[in-house]
Amino acid sequence: MLIRKSIQRIYPYLVNKTPLRLSTQVRNLKICNKETDRGRKILENEEWLRFGNTNNSNIPPYQSSSLKNQNQLEDVSNSAENGHVLNEPIVFISKSDFKENWELKFIEASRITVRQVKGLLVDKYDMFSPDQLLLLFKSLESYQDTYNMHELSVILLPQLNKFNGNSKAFQELLVTILRVEYKLKKYRICEHLFSECIKYPIKNPVIYRIGLNSFIENDNFHLANGFYIQALESPDIFPLTTKELFSFLLKLYEFKDLYSMERIFIQWLKKKCDKNTPSEHDPTTNILSLMHRAYRNYGTDGEFQEFLENEYVNKLRYSETLQFKCTEFLTDLYEKEEYENDITKKYEDSIALFGLLENLPAQKRGFYLALLNSAVKHNDFEFVKLLSQEMKKDNLINFGASYHLIVSEHFAKNGHINELLTYFNELVLQQEDSCVRLSPQQVLTFRDCLVKKYPILTREIHNELKTIITKPVYYEKIGWTISTDRDLSKLISYRALGGSQYMVPYLNHVDYDRFLNFSKLIKERKIAEAKLSLTDIFQRNLKPSFNLCFMLFRLSIQNNFRILATIIDDYLRQCQNDIPISMKLLWLRNDVLGSQKSIASTTETSKFGLKNKKSMRWVEVENFSRNNVNSLNFTSYIQLSKISILLKNYSLASEFINKAFSKMDKKNEMNWASYYLVSLWKSTVTLNQKQFLNQLKEWNKNQNGNFITQGHLRRIKQYSTFFSKRSNYIDNYDPNLDFEIKQEVEYLAERFVDYKFQGLNDIKRTCDILDKWLEKQVNEKEQKLKSIKAFNKIKYNKNN
Repeated sequence: MLIRKSIQRIYPYLVNKTPLRLSTQVRNLKICNKETDRGRKILENEEWLRFGNTNNSNIPPYQSSSLKNQNQLEDVSNSAENGHVLNEPIVFISKSDFKENWELKFIEASRITVRQVKGLLVDKYDMFSPDQLLLLFKSLESYQDTYNMHELSVILLPQLNKFNGNSKAFQELLVTILRVEYKLKKYRICEHLFSECIKYPIKNPVIYRIGLNSFIENDNFHLANGFYIQALESPDIFPLTTKELFSFLLKLYEFKDLYSMERIFIQWLKKKCDKNTPSEHDPTTNILSLMHRAYRNYGTDGEFQEFLENEYVNKLRYSETLQFKCTEFLTDLYEKEEYENDITKKYEDSIALFGLLENLPAQKRGFYLALLNSAVKHNDFEFVKLLSQEMKKDNLINFGASYHLIVSEHFAKNGHINELLTYFNELVLQQEDSCVRLSPQQVLTFRDCLVKKYPILTREIHNELKTIITKPVYYEKIGWTISTDRDLSKLISYRALGGSQYMVPYLNHVDYDRFLNFSKLIKERKIAEAKLSLTDIFQRNLKPSFNLCFMLFRLSIQNNFRILATIIDDYLRQCQNDIPISMKLLWLRNDVLGSQKSIASTTETSKFGLKNKKSMRWVEVENFSRNNVNSLNFTSYIQLSKISILLKNYSLASEFINKAFSKMDKKNEMNWASYYLVSLWKSTVTLNQKQFLNQLKEWNKNQNGNFITQGHLRRIKQYSTFFSKRSNYIDNYDPNLDFEIKQEVEYLAERFVDYKFQGLNDIKRTCDILDKWLEKQVNEKEQKLKSIKAFNKIKYNKNN
């Protein structure tokens, strides 16, 4: 018990969690009524749940809507805060009453029964006992009814202190609720439930996995590490196995945090393993392979070699295993020159490894899927086709939905929405016996495909997909729609060409919350708080992703907060010794154009001095291009051409535009739009009327130039009026060319309308398929449930 109390002291639940005022909680909880969507807002906004043990009490000061008025609520809260048991006697429904009126209903767990139970729990002091509630939860769990389990949990959580914690049924009920909340990604609730579970002698490894992972998902690595160390010190109280270690490391791997993985791994070796004697706690091959991938992907060659030479790893002879060979092959496949343009060698070496794995079907399946995923990631379509053919030949392995998800990611990566819709229409909707289930990852893949094809419709895509998955029938019958709804709510708006655009941030939810907090401070120009926010992000033990760092850097430098940009720059240089070319370009633009404005505003500068300083800026840009030539890509050259135009060095701008064209992916519609826009801009400022017209005509003829936005049109219309306004400065100005330009702009506007209409149509087609797929899934589930419930009823009647 002393150890458990010391564990509980690790959790400073009040840090950064100011409790809501009681009146606010009451208002928030009033939405719990008897409608089917009651509590929806509470389910999605977990702010009602506040943690804290006042006066070292083991009873958290929960607040609940189960009482009829605020005075009663305050009485309960005050009693709990003082560590006292409620004054009112707890009246449980008697066993005979339960047997007669409720037991069969709890076994069937109908929607009506759940609604009745919610009403009783909310409105009365009469309570079901833990073993009675456990029966209902177990029934709902067997029917995969996570929605109603969650709604019941929301009502029950504030009332946990009414139960006898020593009851085995109560402890099992806690674990059951914990499992369902984790499945729904309600990590704050999970963190709270985990703190409840460890008060009792529940030796269920599942709760340790969920607890550790929930800490990570809540950006509380220091709490996860604190519990982990205590668990290693007290194995009799908290018996961790290699499954918990693998789960913990895998969660950190998802966050690309090699440093934290290494710490956790080394601590395990020191506390759990012996250098000479084999043990059940020795890291499994899967754990070693995971560390192997982490070092190869996020570490240095020296760090990887040090891992292999570790005396514990050496003892296990990992480098002699098949898994080592497979992991090395996966890493080398798109890094070594020998595989770069030799698809035959890639295929033959893959087949050789498949042969070695012939008697290990689980490992062979994993290797197949990992190879396929790697090929899709690198857009290696020829290798994808070869692997798919090989996988179809292997009748002994069921690849299931994982295979279809990876294939669909290939379509999404390239914006092939027609192919994606056709693929799943034939696979799922045209086959009555299809066992492929729609998953949250698959919904997001459809989203990614549409966004890739129609980035200007990002907000519309999200809104329409949300409309489908939040239909009450799906929201209640398919549990993962709740968390997917939240994923589809993650959008970032930005200003582009005089209008607002939306983008998918592709950040994990921890980094997404960090970005929102930082951008809010930037918007409010609270620089001191923003610096503290960066310090918090960089000094936390959970490493921020590079995507987050780049977004924070870009936001800082675009708002001219150089001090913030410098902090981020310094952090990245410490982590990876250098910064990417995209960040260097942002620095260049800020430095060169900032000094350009400074020169322009200096009235005392002579013409000679002004020209000299301008030429210095030109030289700076040219030197940047020369020094980074091996790192420059299409986007880099487009940025350099824009900087050159702003510096009025048009010959240099033309040179960069030509280099951008040579680097361009000619199938990428957004690349074409960037190329045409900067070309038209240069033609405008150089008053080259004929060139401007020819570029517009070329854009209108280009079948891959369909990416057109309202902002593009607005900017091009502004350019097109420039020639008539500056006609006195144009040699051989031709008003007829202006008329042709106007016609081409109108045609481009028509293409924009067609592009947007086509996009809206494809969104509708996608939503129709998802709707039918979900409807089919719900119907199949209902049919299966009828059989299960009928069997349970027969079994109950036979026993009674």
